[in-house]
Amino acid sequence: MLATCRRAEDGGLDRLDEDERRRRLREALEAGADLVDVEHDAAFREDLTRRAHGVNAQVVVSDHRETTPAPDEIVAELADLAEDADVAKLATASDGPGDAQALAEAALQAPEIGTPFALMGTEDSLVRGLASPLGQALVYADPDGSPVPGQLPVDLQARFPRPPPSPEPRHDYVLLGHPVGHSLSPPMQEAGFAHLGIEARYRLLDVAPEDLETVLEGLAVDTAGGNTTAPHKVDLYEAADRATDEAHEVGAANTFRFDDGDLAVHMTDGLGARDALEARGHDLAGRPALVLGAGGTARALTHALAQAGAEIRLANRTRKRAERLADAPDADVRVVDLEPEALAQALPVDGVVVNATPVDPPVPDDALSHAVAFDANYGHRAAFAQRARQAGACTLDGLDLLVAQGVRSLAFWIGEDVDEATRARMSTAARTRALERACQEAT
Repeated sequence: MLATCRRAEDGGLDRLDEDERRRRLREALEAGADLVDVEHDAAFREDLTRRAHGVNAQVVVSDHRETTPAPDEIVAELADLAEDADVAKLATASDGPGDAQALAEAALQAPEIGTPFALMGTEDSLVRGLASPLGQALVYADPDGSPVPGQLPVDLQARFPRPPPSPEPRHDYVLLGHPVGHSLSPPMQEAGFAHLGIEARYRLLDVAPEDLETVLEGLAVDTAGGNTTAPHKVDLYEAADRATDEAHEVGAANTFRFDDGDLAVHMTDGLGARDALEARGHDLAGRPALVLGAGGTARALTHALAQAGAEIRLANRTRKRAERLADAPDADVRVVDLEPEALAQALPVDGVVVNATPVDPPVPDDALSHAVAFDANYGHRAAFAQRARQAGACTLDGLDLLVAQGVRSLAFWIGEDVDEATRARMSTAARTRALERACQEAT
């Protein structure tokens, strides 16, 4: 069952306000609706999506256009809608054979977006009738002979052939966070899937903390796995049926998969940081490593760097939090004050400094000039990496970490190491999207 409350400006009869529309669609989900159809610009779309996925329902994200664009533009818009949708749907006010042809040509190209789709002209029976042969996810028909524009009678619609099922099932992966819109993970992971020949997509789900458990239960039905970011890493670990040593050591997880219904979790942040440093030729054994911060990322990095043989020094704005981390079992950590002179002394020549805080820490430029500086932030947030680079340091930033931990996540999902060619594709995809975003922000 599909539920919708279409706005009047989009061709529907609904004149309800947004709060009432949201309430009715939420009631439909509670009553067992399989899908809900919501406009891409509806103010409550993200909230409705969280609730739908929490009860294992799907979301149709739709747009309604007064004109029919060219086929390439239609496919591009479907791709935009697909970023937040289980099914991407575009309806246009078709006007004659030319519009019908554009919709049909777009439908032939649309499978390349990797997300189920639906295309239709409001008064065009051709593309609606061919919905099944064209592989569309939704087929609309008139059940009782009433004059619905563009729709064929249901008995006639049912006689159109359906496409054969795909020989390979899809496997969806998700990033759960609150918020998640800034993430570069979808293009990066989908580049990895494509290079390995895996039919999969990677979606972003904005999940409030109180909804995480319910969402995980729903995802277990038809999702292979995924990642979590703030604020869910500790909660994911606590919800797990099984956890890797890395997750156990830090009491948090950022990667998960479903194994016969069981939730298995892993922590790849620390391993990714170590991989990124070693890929640049930085041997960590016996090397001083100054970690700045005491949150979840800092815990993961401290553990992984210590496992690689680094001598850990830890500084945090709140010294007590750093001391609690240093007192953890098997930790060999020296706590220093987060002030310039103490940080300079803790960072000898050829030392490594890792910034796991969201700000530029007070490490003096003179100390950075002979160090390896790793900033867990990227883009305009990576002020520390930018300053360290100007001071003469060898630098890495959050993009290096993102790619390296993402490769570790992919390996956890597929159960084997990821080859160098796939790593390179993932890195290129992430950096390309980061550059595109930076250009958009600059304009």
